[in-house]
Order: sequence, then structure tokens, then C-alpha cells
Amino acid sequence: TENRVLLAALRALLADSSIEATTRAQLRALLPSFEQVSMLSVGDALRAPVKAPRENRHYIAALPLAQLALAAIVSERRGGRTQLPEWARDEARMASIFEGFVRGAAAYYLGSAARVSAKQLRFNVSAQDAAMEALVPIMKTDVFIEREGAARILECKYYQSPLALSHRSEAARLRNDHLYQLLTYLRIAARDGRPVSGALVYARVDQDFGATLTLEGFDVEVHCVDLGQSWAALRETVLR
Repeated sequence: TENRVLLAALRALLADSSIEATTRAQLRALLPSFEQVSMLSVGDALRAPVKAPRENRHYIAALPLAQLALAAIVSERRGGRTQLPEWARDEARMASIFEGFVRGAAAYYLGSAARVSAKQLRFNVSAQDAAMEALVPIMKTDVFIEREGAARILECKYYQSPLALSHRSEAARLRNDHLYQLLTYLRIAARDGRPVSGALVYARVDQDFGATLTLEGFDVEVHCVDLGQSWAALRETVLR
């Protein structure tokens, strides 16, 4: 069933004229791998119960993306709102997919011009023994971009809003925990002396918000990525 869902999404995407030629060629090159797989309609594939094997990380990544693509295609054909799979109600899972989307887009569009990863950062810590040091957590950035002697850190947030109301004044402000997290990453990444900048990237629908500021000497930006816009507009947002 899992392979039938992947094949349905693959064929549906190949039939979509908005897919870039390079991506279309990459998708077409996958077809021979599904020669022995029977077909499912788009609707049946979207409704099919699937469960990715835990030991296969490729299935774990591909199946949710295939179902999201199928959901969008069904929505376009019916001219209505997208009916997402049941698992899309899991905010933690959707946050992970959004993070992977931003990191994957950075790697794809920057290509050989940059090194893109989810880099681990460590506190500069010393303790009486190794067991005490082991208590200090290792931090992992969402997107770490290295190029031309500089670095950029993107922290991706699948969150209701980039702003929160102050308990005292009810004024809207940037979320302090998100700023603290990014600022900590920037300070640690700047230890080697290279220029480092950062951005908070929020997944939103029908909200356009942006901010540019200097925070403790670091260039920091806040962006909202409207996931409800057309792919052409979304691509331009991601590139920017």
C-alpha cells in the first residue's frame, strides 16, 4: 500500500504543469522503481491507511510528503479547501515537516554555493567530572548555512503567531523564548570569528509579517512563510 501511495503521488505530480522541468525529470527517473506496483487513484491513495516502517527513514520522509501533495491536488481539482490527512493534526509532526522543507529548500536552491545542515552546537562548559558535563544538553539548529566565510542560522517555528501579548501591557511583542534560543545559537556559532546572522521563520497562512533588527550585535530577521499561497509565490518567499 505504501508503494502504491508513493506511485500515485509521483504520477499526479508529473501531470502537474506547475512542476519545474528539473524536478519533473527527477520524478520521472523514479518511475522504473515502481514497475511492479499497481496503481491507485488519487482519491484512494489519499484515503489509504499507510504506516511507514520505522527502520526505513526514506519511507518516513516520503509518505507524508506524498500525502500532502495528493491532498493539494484533490483540493485544486475540487476547487475547495485542502483536506489534509488525519496525522496533519499533530503539530509536532507538522513542525518537523516544515523544518525539513525549509532546510531542503535551502540545500536545493543554494546548491554547491553553500553547506546546509542541522548543525549541533555545544556550550563551552567545564565541570568536576565527565558525568557532570554530560548533564549539559547539546543544541541542534534547524538550518545552518555556511558559505563564503559566513554563517546563517534559521530557526523554523510552526506556531500560532510570531507575536505574543505581554501580560503587563497587552502589547504585542516578539516571543522572548524564540529570541533567546536564536541568540544563544548565534553567540556560540560566532566563537570562530566569522560573521553570523540569524532568522526566525514562522509557518503561517494569510499572515504577512517581517522584522529586521540588530540583536546584541547580530543581524536578526523574522519572517512568516504563508503556506496558503500559490507554489510560485511560496517559492519566491523561500528564495527571499
